[in-house]
This record gives sequence, C-alpha cells and structure tokens, in this order.
Amino acid sequence: MTGSHAPLDQPDPVATALADVAHAIVGAEGVDLAFEQVAAFAVDLVPGCDHSGLAILHRGRLRAAGANDDVSLAVEAIQEARGEGPGLEVLTGGGGSELVDLTSEPRWPGFVERVLAETPVRSVLSLRLEVQGRATGALDLYGDRPDAFGARGMQVASLLGAHAAVGLASAREVDQLRAALESRDVIATAKGILMARQGISDDEAFSALCRASRRSNIRVRDLAEQLVQSYRPGSSTGSPDLTP
Repeated sequence: MTGSHAPLDQPDPVATALADVAHAIVGAEGVDLAFEQVAAFAVDLVPGCDHSGLAILHRGRLRAAGANDDVSLAVEAIQEARGEGPGLEVLTGGGGSELVDLTSEPRWPGFVERVLAETPVRSVLSLRLEVQGRATGALDLYGDRPDAFGARGMQVASLLGAHAAVGLASAREVDQLRAALESRDVIATAKGILMARQGISDDEAFSALCRASRRSNIRVRDLAEQLVQSYRPGSSTGSPDLTP
C-alpha cells in the first residue's frame, strides 16, 4: 500500500482532539461550562497557545464568556474595559481572524499598553466564531512570546474555531430550550396555585399573573417563581401581590 496517509490504527491526534472537543461541548451542563471547555482545549491543542479566552457581544458590548486561567481573564477584562482589541475587531470588523504581535502592534494602544504592563502575553490570535454567517463569539488565544503562532498553530486554531462555533451555537440553543421549558413549567405551577386558591380558570389565572407583572414591572416568569417559592414548606418568601 502506497501513499502518505496514516494507518487506520493511528488516528490523526488533531482529529481525535477535535472529536473530544465536540463531545465535551455537547456534554457540558450549560453554555457557560461549554465556553470553559473550549478555552481549556485550546491551550492543550494549539501550538504556541499559553492561555485562552472567549468573548461574546452582549447588548453591543464585549463580554468575557470563558477563560482557562487568570491571565486570560485579565486580558479579556482589559479588552472589555477598553472597548478595543483583536477579539472585538473580529466580532465587529468583519474579519475572520486577527494575528497580533503586541510588541509591535500600533492599533488599540490602550489595550496593548495595559496587556504588556499587566500580563505576560505578547501574542494574540483571535478568531471569529460564526455559524451560517452569524457571529457567535470570538476565540482569543494568547502566547507569552512574540510571534508565538506559526502556520501550524493558525491551522489548528482555525479547525478548533470551526468546531467550537457549531458546538457553542448548539449549546446555546439547548440552554434556551431548557430555560423555555422551565419557564413553562413554573408558570403552569403558579397558575395551578391561583386556580386552587381563588377558584378561577386557567385563562383567568394567567391574566392575573400578567396584570401583576405589568403592575410590579416584574417578568411573568419571575413573578410565577416567587409565587411557587412562597408555597414551598419552610419558605420565608412572601407571596407576591396578585390582587386584581
């Protein structure tokens, strides 16, 4: 047999690691833990990467979403506080990636100055995570030496970013579905309490929750949770005002 392919009993270690990434994201309990899993895998997998963090856009502002250590958290916090940096650039500037040597980078002077002064980071590789053209976040990889990321590091990082983008989008959808189901259940329980207590119908119970929500400026789901909590044995939570 000729060719340069690896034998089937010797799988590509990068492919194996990326499969582990996918399994870890799917198995994570919530999207926040999924972000942490990706950050941890990046350090183990990408040559030149000493620290890793993820950032998302929340209400137009950059927000740290995960990190593998305190250095990553520090850099993400600087980027968030300054409102500038490579992670924000790939999320808002339309580029797919930014490879930065901080020792000679003229852009984002406030960000660069603080990172050089406060952390050991000297190189940054930021990748836009997107699914079907929609950005889901930025994967920020940090190296402690200048020009830490060579061609191999960029190649592996790109593969990791592609896998992470899909996995994190799925994790977020699962979180949203779980939250929707939990909201439905707690609202149904609260309606049942009102129906039993006030002798009203299902629709009337829901209308009572909606009126109280508007009056108190509290979401229906949160108001329903307060009501349910107040009926649990030993609870010190007062029942919300649901008078007509």
